Amino acid sequence: MSSPLRVLSSIARVFDTVLIKRNSTGLTNTVTWDPHSLFIHGQRIFILSAEFHPWRLPNPNLWSDIFQKIRANGFNTVSFYVNWALHYPTPDTNGAAGDFQEGTYRDIQRFIDEAKNAGLWLIARPGPYINAETSGGGFPGWVGNIAGSLRTDNSNYTEAWTPYMTAISQLIAKNQITSGGPIILVQAENEFSAGSDRSPYMQAIIDLYRANGVVVPITENDQHGGAAGNFSPDLPGIGRVNIYWFSQCITRTTKRLLRAILSVSQNSAEAGYSDGQVQPAGGPDMNFTLPISQGLHTCANGHDNDTSSVAFGGTNWGQTAEPTVYTSYDYGAGRILSRLRSSGVSEIFSGINENRVAGPKMNEMRLQGLFLRVSRDLLSATLIANGTNYTSSSLIHTAELRNLDTGTGFYIIRHNSSPSTENTTTQLNVSTSVGQIMVPKEGVITIAGRESKILVTDYVFGISAARILYTTTEILTWTTWDNRDLLILYAPSGQIGETTLTFSSPPRISVSSGSGVSYSVVGNAVTLNYGLGSPEYVFLDLPGSTVEIILMDKGTASQWHAPVIPSQGTFGNYFSIGMNQSILVSGPYLIRTAEISGNILSLAGDLNGTTSVEAFAPLNINTIKWNGQVQHVKKTSHGSFKFSAAAVNNVTLPSFKTWKVCGSLPEISPDYDDSSFAIANMTTTNYTDLPPLSGEYVLYSQQYGFYGGNLIYRGRFITTGNETAVNLTVQGGFAFGYSAFLNGVFLGSSQGSPTVSMTADVWQFPNNSLREGENILTVIQDHMGIVESSTNGGKEPRGIRGVTLIGGGSFTSWKMQGNQGGAVSAPDTFRGYLNEGGLYAERIGAHLPGFPDDTWPEGTPLSGGGVQGAGVNFFRTTFNLDLPEGCDVPIRLSITPSDIASNFRVQIYLNGWQVGKYINNFGPQTVFVLPAGILWKNSENTLALSLWSLDPDGAFIAGLELIADGVFSTALDIRDYTDAPNFVAQRPLRPLGTALTHLNFVYRYRAWLMSSPYLNSPLSAPRPSSRTSSRNSIRSIGRAASPIVTMQDDNVTIRTQMSTLKHTIRQQQAQLHNLENTLLRGPRPLPPGIFNSPPLTPEELDAAYPTPHTSIASSGSMSPSAAAKSLRRTSFEVLQTLAGPDSNLPLPRREHRSASFGEENGVNEIREGIPIPSPSKRTQSPTRTLSRIPVSSVGEFGWNARALAEENGDAHLNISASSYMSISPNRRASFTPGNTTKVLADLQAGVLNARNALENTKAQLRQSQRQVSQLTRQTEDLKEVRERLRLENEGLNNVVARKERLLQEVLERARKAEAEVVTLKAQLKTETTTSKKSIREMETALAESTARSQKSEREYIILRDSLKGLVESFKTDHERLREEMRKREERLRKEAEEVSKKYKRLVEEVRKQQKAGGGGIGEVAKLKQESQEIRKELGERLEAKVDSLRDEVEQAAKHNEEAVKTAKNLSEELAHLRRLMRMSASASDSMSSTPIPASDPGNIPP
Repeated sequence: MSSPLRVLSSIARVFDTVLIKRNSTGLTNTVTWDPHSLFIHGQRIFILSAEFHPWRLPNPNLWSDIFQKIRANGFNTVSFYVNWALHYPTPDTNGAAGDFQEGTYRDIQRFIDEAKNAGLWLIARPGPYINAETSGGGFPGWVGNIAGSLRTDNSNYTEAWTPYMTAISQLIAKNQITSGGPIILVQAENEFSAGSDRSPYMQAIIDLYRANGVVVPITENDQHGGAAGNFSPDLPGIGRVNIYWFSQCITRTTKRLLRAILSVSQNSAEAGYSDGQVQPAGGPDMNFTLPISQGLHTCANGHDNDTSSVAFGGTNWGQTAEPTVYTSYDYGAGRILSRLRSSGVSEIFSGINENRVAGPKMNEMRLQGLFLRVSRDLLSATLIANGTNYTSSSLIHTAELRNLDTGTGFYIIRHNSSPSTENTTTQLNVSTSVGQIMVPKEGVITIAGRESKILVTDYVFGISAARILYTTTEILTWTTWDNRDLLILYAPSGQIGETTLTFSSPPRISVSSGSGVSYSVVGNAVTLNYGLGSPEYVFLDLPGSTVEIILMDKGTASQWHAPVIPSQGTFGNYFSIGMNQSILVSGPYLIRTAEISGNILSLAGDLNGTTSVEAFAPLNINTIKWNGQVQHVKKTSHGSFKFSAAAVNNVTLPSFKTWKVCGSLPEISPDYDDSSFAIANMTTTNYTDLPPLSGEYVLYSQQYGFYGGNLIYRGRFITTGNETAVNLTVQGGFAFGYSAFLNGVFLGSSQGSPTVSMTADVWQFPNNSLREGENILTVIQDHMGIVESSTNGGKEPRGIRGVTLIGGGSFTSWKMQGNQGGAVSAPDTFRGYLNEGGLYAERIGAHLPGFPDDTWPEGTPLSGGGVQGAGVNFFRTTFNLDLPEGCDVPIRLSITPSDIASNFRVQIYLNGWQVGKYINNFGPQTVFVLPAGILWKNSENTLALSLWSLDPDGAFIAGLELIADGVFSTALDIRDYTDAPNFVAQRPLRPLGTALTHLNFVYRYRAWLMSSPYLNSPLSAPRPSSRTSSRNSIRSIGRAASPIVTMQDDNVTIRTQMSTLKHTIRQQQAQLHNLENTLLRGPRPLPPGIFNSPPLTPEELDAAYPTPHTSIASSGSMSPSAAAKSLRRTSFEVLQTLAGPDSNLPLPRREHRSASFGEENGVNEIREGIPIPSPSKRTQSPTRTLSRIPVSSVGEFGWNARALAEENGDAHLNISASSYMSISPNRRASFTPGNTTKVLADLQAGVLNARNALENTKAQLRQSQRQVSQLTRQTEDLKEVRERLRLENEGLNNVVARKERLLQEVLERARKAEAEVVTLKAQLKTETTTSKKSIREMETALAESTARSQKSEREYIILRDSLKGLVESFKTDHERLREEMRKREERLRKEAEEVSKKYKRLVEEVRKQQKAGGGGIGEVAKLKQESQEIRKELGERLEAKVDSLRDEVEQAAKHNEEAVKTAKNLSEELAHLRRLMRMSASASDSMSSTPIPASDPGNIPP
């Protein structure tokens, strides 16, 4: 490390160790902070926050599911945006109070309540601008209409955001932690920078927060990654926040030191860093996320808060996305703080994916989150140093952090090259309380590819106060129950570990049978060596406590959970604030909650299959319930409880049966009634950076209240007969598309790309497309959302930017339509105005459940159906789910991609909710989530699709099916979300729809075409033609687009004739059409004397030069057949127009006839240039001769006309009159049928002569103009370069000045620091003296305690000896009594035997006496009486003796129990005294080397 960096590092360390103080807002001390972390209610907390946006999960009944999964997987906080656009569709919504309707995705109060119920803190980020890849960055569409810039102190903008920010601030204030709510921080704006007009705006937001009662700290997210220190509390200026955050990870030490200087007394955090990202349309597959670079993670940079990990991205349903993203917002969710520990990217596609399934990333987050919440010493650790010099391998990078108060060390090791996938072995040099140690002493540490480890030293845990001197494996978590500390250590499978623990006295060690764990004991230190695989258990018995260490591989560790056992109180389920105790459970996919009531443990969670569950809990538990069901539990030899939980494994999903179809683009018909459409008659706009390019009216959808969804425009113009094409410029956002129709005839489609948001196209008018009088141009456009502020300052319009008729004429009026009622009067206020667009089927409510589609014909969006031409069809079907109760089955709709050359777009509606938008040729998304609840389990579901083909050849979907992301047996109660109104409830608010409106229009159009004479014309053999491109342009002149065919027709004849007509239009008449257009655009000879005559009025010009084609077909004035005839001009009319009424050229006489077309006096005649049906051979026509002349031969003027049309948007030529030459009046030619070539050659000669002179003059003029223009551009470029250099110079001067100021501030702070160091040294000396005095006093107290302890030990020894003597005496007395009783029993037995013998002898004597004469009977009776008296006396004496002995035994037992209790109490008292002595000794050692720190309630161990 260089000398300046070493000095700055020392300064930073001094600030970290000496100048640390807690900061507060001055309004509350409930949430405070220092440079390391936040304090909540005095407890130091690592804020590990997940990002979750309420509107991206539109079913609020599922919010609790996401919160529980976030909490269960290691997070303790959720950061959330509030989307202004959804709550304020208009500036005065609900009297400016906004729309926060209960039971909807706008119910922010419920969102807050659900977070609190789950035990999660909240960080509110209401904007007003939020970015978030949502439409407008959270700005409502109407905000772009205001005058002036956005995100500044512009008064118009301030007036716009104030009502919203007032309403949301009041909601936040009543839910902040000081009011019993979970909100601990509030962010102002987002990804923002300071500036002269931006800083006052930032300060206004802060002032509004405080005025509305917000007292918790205010934060800001600096978009420049901390390099500029925007709004840092330690820099001057307005708009400063309490806590400074930034959006990127800083990995270089110099940047961290700059951050330390910019915010030396404040807390900082990474507020917007994630390993995954969303992809644009046309981007990579949605499940791909970037590999996670291990780097120096948040803790290694000294940031003890991580606040924006997108754990759940969700869905951009409806029109809520902005143009750079698509439907899925699966953000590669779940940021891993330090590393990707697995070897493959495919394994980590999401945290909690869009369908609510927690992926492998959440396992990683749980491993880290559980470690962080029990490792309090890490929260106030200081970065000591980092580099590759800690390890024996230079390939490994290490960052050392140390808690300077407790001495606990944390070593974060990884590959020096983050992308490395190599397995590297090394040893690590660590500092411990016993000195430097190279670990492990046996074996090596293995770092797998993209892996890193957090290894600890001098880590104290549990009631036993055991100290981990060092370990080469990672800590998952630890907890304490029944005087038993449980610790889990893990590493990847196959690696080896070494751990040394120290205790106050040598423990008694035992390991599980068959274990591969070996250990050694040196003094009070125990060293364990082990391999990592399935769990192994090590038991360390200590006086008064037990330590149980569980060793396992990482794959097994990822299946373990540590749910918190909640306590009573407002924050009883918040770890460290309400409860520090947790149990350990392995096996289930998810543990939602855990509760202990008496001897019953109740677990609630999810299973992804039948699972063996193991739990470490209090030993008095005798009953375990899983999701309310009592389980059969077995106790294990290592003190856990085991049971097997059953789950459902498979379900069957339905397929789609019958579809109903309806056309959904009737607006292309000229007869369509658009009286309900919005009149687009505005002529001014506040989109001043992107004004209209052409046209009289502003056609921006935002200005007419339409902010999303498909847009439909209908423009009217009165034909002059000269219109040949239309020039359209449309802006719809990246990957947008549009189609254009003239009087129902398809002109073409255009599309942007993932990087193009606007296209300009020229569409030629096909033959027969113009009508006499009023004509209708219809444009349907896909709206891809409003841009964020990074593009055009957030003010980019949507709609038609420019429209011009080529050939003359202009539009007289425009009408447009978006979603029904716009944002102001949308009929579906529950789902919201952004749920649907402007398609006909959407407006009439055909996407809603309950819509009457009985009159619709059957069809299919798949092969054999779809759309038969360019246009839109709408499909509906129904299906039912049959899912077992207690199951959560996340379901998606899978679309099989069609040929990428097929240009079509699909909108997906489920029970009225638009849940997806599919673009076949861009992608990348092909599977779409059908949200649970919105997808009904207990009712019939309605699935609707809009299929829009942008190609004239039509389109269909290759395949549709339902797929599941898994089957989960769950404690979650998933109910059908049926609160949104169906069609019946909305019927009065929607227009009446006619199911066959579009189809009837198609039938009429077909009938018109069938009556055309072209169907009966003799046709030449069709030429092979390539497929018409969807993006037609001026290069497609002469090719008529096919008519819209929107339904499957079984009439083979009609289909054949339609196909024949298309080929006829494209092949037989293309050349004639091109040639006639070319001749009409060309110069014509002028009548003699025209330049000597006064200019004519328009009326005189019309009289002198009448329009050659006098009638244009109108469906109301003539038949389609007559219209077709009148629209075709003969070669005579073409030549007459070219020559003029007074031309000297000899032209063929025009035949006039009064008979009907094709017949006069019964004789068939052929009108020039018009083919008619005839059985005889067709007469040679000038038209056929003209058709053989290449366009390029006519002076190449056709090419120039096209070029000018492409470049300038019209085909008008500014040709000097002097260039025209009159044809010699003496020239004569005989024009007879078939002699048109000579006339044309003469005409061409004159045209070429005039053109040569004109071209020479124009060439010189263009050269001069180019030179002038080039010089002008060079001058302007030089001015711009000079201005740019001036600005760069000013910028560099400002940078230099700023750096000088910063350097001066740094030096000034360094000088102040030096002065403070001197002061602190003096204070330290004083405190040292005081500390020494205190130490002496403590030593005296310690001596007294030692004397008392020795006295207690002596008393204990005496008591122990007395107790031992008492026990021995009891044993002796007991044996003596037993021996005496045995002797007495023996004596009594002998006496009984003697009596028996005497009795026998007596009986014999009696018998003898009886035999002798019977005189001894009385004597015998007397002897018998004496015998009975002797037996009675003997029995009484024996019973009395036994009772006496029993009393003596019971008395001795009581004395023995009292002695044992006394001994136990004395033993516990002695152990307590020994702990006091050890604590006094350690305190004496620490005070002899360091000053005594202030009392910190945040350091209370959990």
